[in-house]
Amino acid sequence: MKVPENGFAMEQGPIPRPSDEQQAADGIERWLTSLQAFGDRRAIANAKALAADLDGRRILSGVFGNSNYLTQCAVKDPEFALDLFTRGPDPCFAEVMDDLTAIRSTEINAADLARDLRRAKRRAALAIAVADITGVWQVPRVTTALSEMAETALSCACSHALREAAERGAFKLPAPDQPEVGSGLIVLGMGKLGARELNYSSDIDIIIFYDEGRIESNEPGALQKHFSRLARDVLRLMDERTADGYVFRTDLRLRPDPGSTPLAISVRSGLTYYAQRGRDWERAAMIKARAVAGDIEAGEQFLERLESFIWQKNLDFPAIKEIRTIKRQIDIHKGGGNVAVAGHNVKLGRGGIREIEFFVQAQQLVWAGRLPELRCRGTIDALKALVAIDQVPRSRADELTEAYYFLRRIEHRLQMINDEQTHSLPQDEDALLRVAIFLGYADEKAFMRALLERLRFVDGLFTELFEVSLLPVDDTGALNTSAIINQEALPENLSAIERFGFADPQSVNEAIRLWVRGDDRADRGERARESLTELVPMLLKAFGRSAQPDQAFQKFNEILSGIPNDIPFVSMLHANPQLVGMLATIIERAPNLVDYVIQHPSVLESVLIFDFFDPIPDQARLDREIGERLGQVETLEGCLNASRHWVDDRRFQVAVQMLGGLIEPRVAATDFCNIADATIRAVVPLIAAEIDQRYGTIADAGLVVIDGSDLGAREMTWRSRPEPIFIYDCACADDRDDPVGSADLPACSAHLYDHLLDVLSVRGFKNGLDEVEESRDLAGIVRPLDWSLEDFHDHFAKSTLVSRHLFLVGVRIVAGPPGPVQSVSDAIIKVLTRPHDRDALRKSIDDYRARFKSRDQVEDVWASASLHRRLVDLDLAARHLQLWYAEDHPEILKPNSRQAFAGLRDAGLLSHHVANDLMTALDLWQAVFGMLRIATKEDATSPSQAHIPDALKPRLAQIADVPDFQSGTELLRETFERVDRHLDVLFKEI
Repeated sequence: MKVPENGFAMEQGPIPRPSDEQQAADGIERWLTSLQAFGDRRAIANAKALAADLDGRRILSGVFGNSNYLTQCAVKDPEFALDLFTRGPDPCFAEVMDDLTAIRSTEINAADLARDLRRAKRRAALAIAVADITGVWQVPRVTTALSEMAETALSCACSHALREAAERGAFKLPAPDQPEVGSGLIVLGMGKLGARELNYSSDIDIIIFYDEGRIESNEPGALQKHFSRLARDVLRLMDERTADGYVFRTDLRLRPDPGSTPLAISVRSGLTYYAQRGRDWERAAMIKARAVAGDIEAGEQFLERLESFIWQKNLDFPAIKEIRTIKRQIDIHKGGGNVAVAGHNVKLGRGGIREIEFFVQAQQLVWAGRLPELRCRGTIDALKALVAIDQVPRSRADELTEAYYFLRRIEHRLQMINDEQTHSLPQDEDALLRVAIFLGYADEKAFMRALLERLRFVDGLFTELFEVSLLPVDDTGALNTSAIINQEALPENLSAIERFGFADPQSVNEAIRLWVRGDDRADRGERARESLTELVPMLLKAFGRSAQPDQAFQKFNEILSGIPNDIPFVSMLHANPQLVGMLATIIERAPNLVDYVIQHPSVLESVLIFDFFDPIPDQARLDREIGERLGQVETLEGCLNASRHWVDDRRFQVAVQMLGGLIEPRVAATDFCNIADATIRAVVPLIAAEIDQRYGTIADAGLVVIDGSDLGAREMTWRSRPEPIFIYDCACADDRDDPVGSADLPACSAHLYDHLLDVLSVRGFKNGLDEVEESRDLAGIVRPLDWSLEDFHDHFAKSTLVSRHLFLVGVRIVAGPPGPVQSVSDAIIKVLTRPHDRDALRKSIDDYRARFKSRDQVEDVWASASLHRRLVDLDLAARHLQLWYAEDHPEILKPNSRQAFAGLRDAGLLSHHVANDLMTALDLWQAVFGMLRIATKEDATSPSQAHIPDALKPRLAQIADVPDFQSGTELLRETFERVDRHLDVLFKEI
């Protein structure tokens, strides 16, 4: 009988030849003999035809000639094996799972259930193995099928144990026909079961909890006893060996404090344990935890309550050290010290599966507290997520994925041979050849080459992440850190510190002693002290290169002392030494930014999360980025916190890039504005939706956000504070039952304004230029907080006050729906292009110029106050000129002063010479002012040069495009005088 051409045997790729021809022949014969015992002539004929067919024989030999265990499975269940070999694994495995699902909802005695579970496991194991060996299923499908089998078997065991417990009166089941639903029993699958990555002969790691709040019982005090007995019943059904074998070896040792706790633990006790005593390895284990059986809803709620334990808010670099320690212990106890083939453990050895898992898990622990998209259970899913955030290059991830699947295939073949929970290749050369053949290789040498290539790649990657020394070898030998720890001021130590460039080595030595002994901080733990000790040479080297090493070192000491919990901070420096150099640059050039870092050390994490030194993304990508970030948060408070962190991180990135000369000031101003625009567009709808519930409908009221400050002009500095104004097109809500009313607007606007300012302002800093900013208010520029669209139009259209129209010139629409945005734009253009009272406008010009000249003109040209006053002067000049000419030239209207001067020039209203001079001065002043706002700590009355660090002066000269700082002083003074002359002449002529 010929196997049908559409049969399973005709669909396969390369199938391994038998490593033992005689074993293959004997296995086929044993299977045919066992089939004959059933007496089904048709089945016997089909089996013999399969064995005689070329393709059929190839499959049978590949299975029976390489695995004693699979031979036994086929011999014990010959009819199922025949069905599998002819129809293929997909329909056969599906039927096994359907039968198990039916058992789960059937009342059955323990003996029958145990037999049925073991038969299902045997059939599933055979089907999965054949799918794997023949290439019908790839590794992800294989591991998922093994996990599905384990979950369903656990579910059957739990259903039975719950029924029996309920019959004993332990508790009442809410749904007796579906015992697990609402039962309060929580079975967490850990490790590979939780991630659906079980290997072929895997143990299953589980933790059993019970939720007292969901259980109805007449004896609540006895629940511990009842659920511990229930756990034992489940274990007995799963891993007790009978004549039919076992289902899965089941391990509960991952539960909290397994040496002293019962098999089942209450949810309350579990939460208390993890909050007070949970360790890093337990956090790592919980990454993959999943509710796999029992009351799934209760299990998912329990895991949600553990999120704050699993995912730390700050980047968790101590976890890397903990995982590195675990890996070293594995190497010591399991012989994983070398990359080899014979005897090598492909799971725990160097370059093995565990290193790939640790490579991924460690980075999840570090990053996923702030990046929820990394909270994946599966190893490859998490690796893909790391690629998506640019933490791992795609090419490297592809190689790692291929190596992972390669090693998993080896692991499965090793376990299929005799159903042993082994991960080690044989030492014997003949046995190694058998494994190579089972994997489809011609000989062991080809297999060894392929394996070693993957092992060395994985080992190198793991070493790069975990085991690279952070200490500069050329300097460590000169410093005796143990002497510092022991309070000794050895002459050679002081000399070594002095050679690093420090003038007062005794003070430096004393500060380091306090760090590493922990005397200066009661809460500094052993882990932080160890990391600081290792960092000492690197810190001395970095700060020794500063223009003022002692001051830079003491400022770092101040940063360290000011951080409430320095373990994450120190660990972050330890794991990322490039941060030390960046900190040294900030300390040297920007004391103002240093103060900000002291108050908000978490911003340093942005150096690692983003492509920190790459250009800031464009507006569209920033919009998508914050939208995706907020889409992962459910509450308004959570969204505000997430957006605040995002704004802080991105704004800090721009500030550092500008400080370091990676971007020019005009680019930085655009970046600051793009960040603010993206935030407003993302956050305002969320705040509006929340306000709807308290004040009525505004979300659908055509809400438009405008801004007349630096944000509106797209001239923001690091410390600029946006001043949003909200315009409501109430007509958009007229068809609603609860349209917004004018009485609601003040309350709504106040909430919107407060929330937005909280997110967008640089926290912990006062403006420092309040006196200077009076210049705008003295000019009569008003900033109302909210308007209806109708009132907004009427207020400006009917007003004859020049100040109101001057304000309107500097307004930019930041956000809003298209229709209302167009209405607001039309209203602004209509007001600004109407005929204006030239006498009133000229008086306004004379008044603002007189006020400017009345101020003391003997200025420190580097003072932020002076520069800001000059920028306000140009801003008001641009607004007056636009208002003067807008009636005939509406194209000149721009909220940005530079664009306004360019428009006036192009329209022939301003000479090229004057316009170019004004724009050049504007660029220079904004650039210097922007840098000073990042770096210096002056207030409105301080002389700036006294507060400019020497290390910053070359960067300021570079910004000014002059050879040195003194030349910059002369250039600023010259532009002050030239702009004054231009404006005096210009406003006399109009």
